[in-house]
Amino acid sequence: LEDALGQDLNAEAIAGTYARRDPDFPEEHAPAEITLTALPDGRVAVGGEALWIGNADTGNVHTGTLEGDHELHAGRIDYRDGTDEWSCVLTLRFTRDALDIDEPRMTCGGANVSFAGHYVRQ
Repeated sequence: LEDALGQDLNAEAIAGTYARRDPDFPEEHAPAEITLTALPDGRVAVGGEALWIGNADTGNVHTGTLEGDHELHAGRIDYRDGTDEWSCVLTLRFTRDALDIDEPRMTCGGANVSFAGHYVRQ
């Protein structure tokens, strides 16, 4: 059933900005935002930034960014920014106004940075 929820979503339907709202990633310590733009060929331009804030006063802040054009299949984008073991790999699953991201390895930014979690459209 979960896979069927997003099957009728196309690039235009998911376009927008999503902010992470997940209790496992408190906004004051781990904010993240993803922007999706529908492309004329039906693909989706993905851009985003995530932070991990250990101590902003001392500069203990790490960042991660996403950028690239990807296919949308059945309400899902398989994001990958390279081919080696250090490549950022994410699965983005969409419903009408939300996005859930699975990040199987922490390789999408600096230490402790993660894009995983539940996002809501802004």
